[in-house]
Amino acid sequence: MAEQTQVTLAQRLRAARRRRGLSREELARAAGMSYGAVVQVESGRRTNNKISTVIALADALEVPLDYLLGRGENPHPFLDHQALPYASDEEFLAAAVPFVEAGVAADEPVLAVTSSRNLRLLRGATDMSTVTCAKANTWYRSPPAALAGYRQFVSNQIDEGRHWVRILGEPIWSERTAAEVRAWTRYEALLSIAFADMAATIVCPYDLREVQPAICAEAKQTHPFTVTGAEIAPNADFDGAASLLLID
Repeated sequence: MAEQTQVTLAQRLRAARRRRGLSREELARAAGMSYGAVVQVESGRRTNNKISTVIALADALEVPLDYLLGRGENPHPFLDHQALPYASDEEFLAAAVPFVEAGVAADEPVLAVTSSRNLRLLRGATDMSTVTCAKANTWYRSPPAALAGYRQFVSNQIDEGRHWVRILGEPIWSERTAAEVRAWTRYEALLSIAFADMAATIVCPYDLREVQPAICAEAKQTHPFTVTGAEIAPNADFDGAASLLLID
């Protein structure tokens, strides 16, 4: 397996360098390496490459690290994406409060995006002084705006040295047209795919008193896990969510 990895690295490094139109000398300068080191890696003779070396080469060639390593779809998504169906205030708080409190206790930044009513419930049930709060009707203006907002929040926190981020994010499903429901279903599917490498746990509440049963059923396809109180269970219907990006 290690030998195959080296062959893949050598082949892809050479292909990426040629596509960029760089000589070995130019790649060495861009990556901060010696010419001899680049030759050894590209020929496959160096078999003990440090991760810092591969990262430097990927950055110099402007290609994803996974490309040089020969990895396709990430078999181990980093993102922890959970659905939280609830049918009462008590059920919402039973899962949301421990989620928030665990993040605060671990010094993990917490962002809560939900209805004004649920924000009031949370503030009445636990200390939210260190939690960033946002109203759902402002945050979820459109799927692109919501995705960009979450990515910016997580990126800012990671750049500041935080190791993990927690998000409680509840889209608005009531009074949506059929087209809007399809768009937001694609959004949930895209979240699992586009943010797969993100150091975050995202819990998406679904108010069963307002959300259509069909939407809740599709949540099992767009979220790898479902949380109920303190229990987290895998969704057998989760298929990577890609199929839902193709819905009419």
